[in-house]
Amino acid sequence: MNYYTLPALRSLAIAMNAKDVATNHSKAGLLFVLSLLSNHCYYKIICLNMKIQCCLLGFFMVVFQCLTAQKIIPLYSDGIPNSISYEMKEVRLNWDGKFGGYRNVSNPTLELYLPDKGNSSGAAVVICPGGGYGMLSYRLEGINIAQTFARHGVAAFILKYRLPSDSIMPDKSIGPLQDAQQAIKLVRQNAVKWGIDAGKVGIMGFSAGGHLAATAGTHFNNAYIPNPAKTSLRPDFMV
Repeated sequence: MNYYTLPALRSLAIAMNAKDVATNHSKAGLLFVLSLLSNHCYYKIICLNMKIQCCLLGFFMVVFQCLTAQKIIPLYSDGIPNSISYEMKEVRLNWDGKFGGYRNVSNPTLELYLPDKGNSSGAAVVICPGGGYGMLSYRLEGINIAQTFARHGVAAFILKYRLPSDSIMPDKSIGPLQDAQQAIKLVRQNAVKWGIDAGKVGIMGFSAGGHLAATAGTHFNNAYIPNPAKTSLRPDFMV
């Protein structure tokens, strides 16, 4: 059976909608990816049977695995320091129909983007999205940046840090800094597990996240978090 006619395929790197295909299992999304891969605008898809669809879906899931987070973990395992027992409802922000970021963050997390082992440089970076300490521009200043680092062999960790608020912390002046220090500590303590050189752990940020990164890089001698193992809180580089 003739199921499609397709000219020479372009580079697979342009198929940026493959993540949507892998997530939604959508035939329409899959056909759109095929259209992106074509060198020409004119071709017809006559029929795409389920076997071909599943094969292509599996292929794209492998190719674009490095573009999606492998894991999201809680930043603290034994209770959040400097916190008040108050259930703040986290708000997920959408811009132009796409996920954009968060507001009212009270439960900090770390999102992992690890490079392929054969492409790993051993370096790692904690990414602090900006947002004026009122929200987090998580997609543009977190996910997009982490994906780029992972493609170039650098393990990236997006820090969803707490936003200063009297309703969730006794001392809001140190809340974000505590989370940044904890992120550096957590990455170093799991260096072997995640294939990282513990001596190549840095931090970067945008706007308010840049202020947070700079603060963490200049206040590392004062531990604002429990650190019984005396793990170094000093980043090896800052951006």
